[in-house]
Amino acid sequence: MNRHRVCGPLGVLLCIVLVLQCGAAQAFALPALPQPYTVIYDEVDEFGDRVPEYVLDAQGRRVDVSAKTRVRAMEDDDLPTSYDLRGEGIITSVKYQAGSNSCWAFSAIACMESTWIRQGYGTIENTDFSEAHLAWFGNHSLTPDTSDPTFGDGYNFDNPFRQGGNWRVACSTLMRGTGAQLESNAPWIETYVASEMMQMAQDESERYVSFARMWKSEHVAGLSAIKRKIMQNGPMVISYYDDANTLGTTNYSRTYFSYYQDEKTTTNHAVSIVGWDDDFPKTHFNKEPPTDGAWLVKGTWSALYGDEGYFWLSYADTSIGDAVSVVSVPADIYENIYQYDGAATDVYFTGASGSSMANIFTSKGVEQLTHVAFYSNDINTLSATAEVYVDDGGFVLSDNNPTKGMRKVTSATVTANDVSRGFRTLELSKPVLLSAGQKFAVVITFTNPSGGSVLIPAEGGSSDTKMHAGNEGSSFMYLSDYRTWFDTNALGSADYNNVPVKAMTKSVDCIEPTLIVTNPPAKTTYQVGETLDTTGLALAYIDDSGAVSQITSGYVCTPTTFAAAGTQTVSVRYAGLAATFSVSVTSQPADPDASAMFLSGGSGKRGTTVDVTVAVRRNPGIVSTRIFIDYDPAVLTLIGVSNGSIFAERTMHAAEDLTQNPFEISWSDPLCEIDCFGNGTLATLRFAIRGDAPEGTTPVTLRYDSDATYNIAETAQTFLIESGFVTVYDPVSGDANGDGVTDLRDVAVIRRYLADGWSGLAFDTAAADVNADRSVDLRDVALILRYLAGGWDVVLV
Repeated sequence: MNRHRVCGPLGVLLCIVLVLQCGAAQAFALPALPQPYTVIYDEVDEFGDRVPEYVLDAQGRRVDVSAKTRVRAMEDDDLPTSYDLRGEGIITSVKYQAGSNSCWAFSAIACMESTWIRQGYGTIENTDFSEAHLAWFGNHSLTPDTSDPTFGDGYNFDNPFRQGGNWRVACSTLMRGTGAQLESNAPWIETYVASEMMQMAQDESERYVSFARMWKSEHVAGLSAIKRKIMQNGPMVISYYDDANTLGTTNYSRTYFSYYQDEKTTTNHAVSIVGWDDDFPKTHFNKEPPTDGAWLVKGTWSALYGDEGYFWLSYADTSIGDAVSVVSVPADIYENIYQYDGAATDVYFTGASGSSMANIFTSKGVEQLTHVAFYSNDINTLSATAEVYVDDGGFVLSDNNPTKGMRKVTSATVTANDVSRGFRTLELSKPVLLSAGQKFAVVITFTNPSGGSVLIPAEGGSSDTKMHAGNEGSSFMYLSDYRTWFDTNALGSADYNNVPVKAMTKSVDCIEPTLIVTNPPAKTTYQVGETLDTTGLALAYIDDSGAVSQITSGYVCTPTTFAAAGTQTVSVRYAGLAATFSVSVTSQPADPDASAMFLSGGSGKRGTTVDVTVAVRRNPGIVSTRIFIDYDPAVLTLIGVSNGSIFAERTMHAAEDLTQNPFEISWSDPLCEIDCFGNGTLATLRFAIRGDAPEGTTPVTLRYDSDATYNIAETAQTFLIESGFVTVYDPVSGDANGDGVTDLRDVAVIRRYLADGWSGLAFDTAAADVNADRSVDLRDVALILRYLAGGWDVVLV
């Protein structure tokens, strides 16, 4: 395994001061920059054995935030007591690492080969990937190509085959687009002579050659979780401390091909698990462990070792750690990779749920963006949402926000709800066509279902054995706690670089002109007989060279008047091309005073909450209905729902699943036990306005299920529907009462707030904290008064 340390303690406390050059202007300190944690994962002890991962804070102090979870005691469940993947015909032959330290590459490749076969891409007979290619570029990852966006990242050991590694090195190399190569193109040489190993050195032109790609890697902890992942994907990489190849060892039984030790917690070897036996007797080990049970291990010392290359490793071995699944897919799922991270990330920042990381890239040609990939260092299972933004012309980075001034491609957004520690590739919901030289941003947002924090990984500082490099204006992170974007290459004087976000494309040699609806009209709900309102409609016209033009006029829509109820498709024609969008059309009530269901609107700043109510007027005696509320998750997040003043006991909603979109609310009172003619609020939905929400108005639409809507006479009932809007505006410093301006009302509100006892007061703590010292006090009142008086050269932060 590894014989080097990647990154030492970070002893720098980061802070930044905003200096205002305006005469005698006040200068106020911004909040301290986010504090990084460093994962120490390649440290060795005095015997050269690898120490289990641990974490240091920004002052270099060891903290109890372990990035590694050890294999825990066995859980009771419905898993089989024994399992052997060899019976499934997916395990390739046992290889021989000889005198190299490349066991990490052998174990990762073994997993790649088996998942390849399991998915039907090959057979045992024709599947053989190259360990030499992975070992070379894993420990020779510094490319000499200065045009490579990953230039300056990685290792450059004199003899990569004699240097150790681990799953991080293997997986970051594969995810970079390096391999897996075929064994026939980069064969392994079985030798104990270091100079002979160098005959396996790869030419630089082979760096990004791949026959198969890594789709994902998943770090798993807990016996049951590991077993399920083995049954689901195939063998898993695992590390442990091994002395089984030492003559005279007391830990290895040649009779039962079994191994157990309880003295070491360090590791020095990586293998792959291909099965287990819960009943493997503890008496079959030379040194008896406390319980029965063992993993079936595929070794890397040829078929002459153990039981034709396999042996049993006790569950109770004290050095076992890092169980990682590696899944492969064909290389042609994409052609090009846009990335800045060229090696494993060493640093992470903690942020509240909803924190994000992003990269801005520039396309090299006419391409289709089809996939994105990223790394998560979180041991908790998270949801990860990938969003794509494109520059339609004129983008200039401001406020370190990679999305500000770009158009969000809503149709491409995709979410995975099972993201665990490791690399992950996501296929976009819809490919995004990029023109040559077009800037685009990929944003990955992590959500913790439990409401806890999430981790945003980044490249750490350079060391004696590992380098990192990056350029400002390329990599960013958004921490919900701070409600702002940070350029990770410009965090004070610290050497932090890029975030691990990648974009994958396919080149387009010749394209047909295309018309795309980039923004549907603001109004999406109509009544029969109403005329189409195209306010807000925007189109993108892509010519045969891939150049993109924004179209806001000169198009023709059909139909322009809606004659029937239901979902209607509107066709938009421009330059002989057509695109479509949908609207909802309800029946026109005969009586203008007909029954109506409607949504209230609201407004708020980014990072605050807004309430939207569902109400009924002129109620005809409804005893049953089901309604749906749609909203844009890029702007709003539903965080709460409560029953209103009418039908409260009969109103039902998915209170435990606020991720529903559309969100469903229903009520049923067939006996009319409650006043079924009541008017008023049916329910109140509380939305959080996302910190990166675009400024402006976003619709919140209402519709109902006509087949489930009846009145007291048990006849179908038609409602007039009125949807609502939420307006998002930028925070105004000093605007404590949230009315969009800073004035003496805010001074009064702050004083009331400080006096206590003023319950129900609308109050924005962040806006009131005008000197950014993270507290609201009389200093803030004084500064606002000076600001309003003028002549003091006061600038509110």
